[in-house]
Amino acid sequence: MPTVRFIPRGAEYRYYYKCLERFFIGKQIKALSLSVLAQCLVLVRQGSCPTIRRRKLLCIIGSALCIKSLYDRMTKKYVGTFYPTQCMQSFDEDLFFKMFRFRREHFNRVLTAMKLDGKSILCGRKGTGSRNRAQHFPADICLLIVLRRMAFPCRFVDLVNVFGLPTNRICDIYHSTVDFLYFKFARKLNRFEIWKEHFPAFAQAFRDFGAPYDSLASIFDGHNVECCRPGGLGNLTSRVDQGELFSGEKANHSVKYMVAQFPNGMTALSGPYKGSSHDAKCLRESLWTEILHDIFLQTGRRFNIFGDAGFVVSEYVQAMVKGYGGYMFNEGRDFNNLMSRIRIYIENSFAGIANEFSYFSYSNGLRLGGRRFHRGYEVANFLMNVRSTLYGNQFTDALRFRLLISLEDFLRMAEE
Repeated sequence: MPTVRFIPRGAEYRYYYKCLERFFIGKQIKALSLSVLAQCLVLVRQGSCPTIRRRKLLCIIGSALCIKSLYDRMTKKYVGTFYPTQCMQSFDEDLFFKMFRFRREHFNRVLTAMKLDGKSILCGRKGTGSRNRAQHFPADICLLIVLRRMAFPCRFVDLVNVFGLPTNRICDIYHSTVDFLYFKFARKLNRFEIWKEHFPAFAQAFRDFGAPYDSLASIFDGHNVECCRPGGLGNLTSRVDQGELFSGEKANHSVKYMVAQFPNGMTALSGPYKGSSHDAKCLRESLWTEILHDIFLQTGRRFNIFGDAGFVVSEYVQAMVKGYGGYMFNEGRDFNNLMSRIRIYIENSFAGIANEFSYFSYSNGLRLGGRRFHRGYEVANFLMNVRSTLYGNQFTDALRFRLLISLEDFLRMAEE
């Protein structure tokens, strides 16, 4: 089970203002409201002189109009490229693919497969009265904002001219949509055990590809996602000990995931774990070996997973051969050369997320004390699996798309 406990920041006045623009406009509205209240009190205390009353009423009306214009400015929908969505049809196809990592027809297909076509997502913080900032937005706009934000670490203010929405609404849409995708799809489809029915076909694919095992189900490895130092700038209120997240091997603060890749191009995640944890400990807490043991008890076939030399070889785990004292037998060297040709593809999957969703390659924006960015990484892994069903990856290319699963079949697994 995950060993990292993410504790969000306590509510403070900055929590309700997602940008400086909204914060200062709110201060102006408050000052004008106090001014209107003072003018009303002066109007009551003044005599019944018509001239004075007329002037005061004009001042009150002017202040009320200013308050209304400022409030409209806070919730204004700027004229952008994508809002409303009809403007998408005239956007360049190649630029659309580079900005959102999906082609337009495939993006529409993903929306249909997710059953979000024509639907809306409730975004924002729920509350009562004036504290209620929740608002429904079209699902396609929400998904486009998530894809654009993850494709490259751009600021919310950089997306204003693209989507025609203020920064506070873009922030609400991004985080609410990430939570929606995490609980509806990513949390279920990133699990290791959902592919256990396909393990016999996976083992045959590995065998045909050159692996010296008859029951190899997947290749796996640990992956560190670098983040800001807890307690440093941007994490002043975080309650996570920074020493627990510091990885001496990587020389940075990070959270760790166990990642398994299957021959059909899909990847499974387990975590997050502390960055200081060893890969063997993370594997033990992932319970993947217990899942393989349950499969052995049910079917009588013992499937294996293959990792690097940092893992201990057992009845369900196979690993690269270690050298002793700087020396290795020729048989061990030949075995490592053979398995490196297969194991390289899980390293390529790490690079795939770093290239396609570069937001998680820049640690300055990944802060444990704020939003739960580990949900965003799991959503990014889910979106990479969705891309693999449409475009494949290096592993499926090497296997000639032999076990490529369709998009609709993949998303249907979340309903089971």
